[in-house]
Amino acid sequence: MEYALNKDLGVTLSSGYLIAPMGTSKNYTVGAAVNYHFSHNARTTQAKDWSERSYYSGIRFNFFNQTEFLAKVDDKSHHNIHMISFQIDKLLAKNWYIPIQGSIAYNDFMGYPGYGELSAGLGLQTQYSSSNRFQNFVQLQFGTNIGGIIFKPSLGVNYSLSDNYALFGQLGYTTSIEQMGLYRKNHSLRSYNVGTGITYRFSIK
Repeated sequence: MEYALNKDLGVTLSSGYLIAPMGTSKNYTVGAAVNYHFSHNARTTQAKDWSERSYYSGIRFNFFNQTEFLAKVDDKSHHNIHMISFQIDKLLAKNWYIPIQGSIAYNDFMGYPGYGELSAGLGLQTQYSSSNRFQNFVQLQFGTNIGGIIFKPSLGVNYSLSDNYALFGQLGYTTSIEQMGLYRKNHSLRSYNVGTGITYRFSIK
């Protein structure tokens, strides 16, 4: 069920049932999400008017491999955590954007078969220019992993291949927030992270 906040944003509530056919996991699920609708409603029902008046603005997709290295769990060394990451950036202005990132590991973590992160925050970037292939950025994100709340500052660069495509690279740090009981006891996480991949700018305008 989705509740429209305005013509662009909506809040979705969902529920379901999750079962592993060959395993022992059987769970009810609930979820919440914020939806952004790319195109505005047309003022008329004519397709020509709709195509002229609707447009895509300020959306960027980043798909990259991310590695958590020099990781420590409860001050004990842990092997590298390798993750596939997907980040959506909503541009607020030429230099500011909101990053929303999701990551899932493809190797084990603390003896468990998986690991994941979800985070969002605020980013600052240099202005895009077709005459300069490099666009630098710094971003601060808060989120959660399997242990609780985490903080992920990072900096990086996009190297433009065209107006739409760029190579993506970032270096950052991940740390658990243990104040106020926001993270599981004896499971504190500290690690550096590096990511490389590709960026698709949905639209410059």
